[in-house]
Amino acid sequence: KQWYQRRVAITAGTQLIKREEIDIMSLNELNLDATVDTSSLNIPSSLSLIRCDRPNSSRGGCGMIINKKLSFTELLIDSKLKNIEAVWIRLKNSNINICSFYRSDNYCTVDNFIDYMNFCMHKLKKKKSTDCDSALIPLL
Repeated sequence: KQWYQRRVAITAGTQLIKREEIDIMSLNELNLDATVDTSSLNIPSSLSLIRCDRPNSSRGGCGMIINKKLSFTELLIDSKLKNIEAVWIRLKNSNINICSFYRSDNYCTVDNFIDYMNFCMHKLKKKKSTDCDSALIPLL
């Protein structure tokens, strides 16, 4: 049942992306683990899914569905902090970095989240940023 619910939720998300012509959608609580292959999730070939599964669990996790017409690079930011569920991309030919982050009260403390964001802002050359739901967008 849980496997079916995951596929239905992701399918609904991809339908919303097509209907509303969304280029990037942040996803939280994917509830996927390493046993679930991304290719089994019915993601249309026009979209990419990048994800961060919670280690040793089929709960939590986050990701992004991105329209393949956008040129992007996945950023790997390893802070060495524990209990972080985040994915980052940089849009090519721009100065825009986008993060999808999932923070559960039971898994990641507020202090840990703030430490992670501070680390990331330092790593991304101390760019100014603004919070826009799950996205951090550098101010030009």
